[in-house]
Amino acid sequence: MVAARPEFRRRGYARTVVTALLDHLADAEGVTLFELHAGVEAQPLYRKPGFRGHTTLMRRTRPNRSGHP
Repeated sequence: MVAARPEFRRRGYARTVVTALLDHLADAEGVTLFELHAGVEAQPLYRKPGFRGHTTLMRRTRPNRSGHP
């Protein structure tokens, strides 16, 4: 779950954390499929890094670039 206090929203903090986590999981762990459940307010946060689908179940597939099977 990602949350930001109202006074810290719209500054890119949550996006930075989400992007770093996705990159780490893909590069270090070889994860290529990400699924999440998100509320309507979070839709823009997850669409920017490539998640698609309905807001209650969003999915992002990333090609395996790290050499993991």
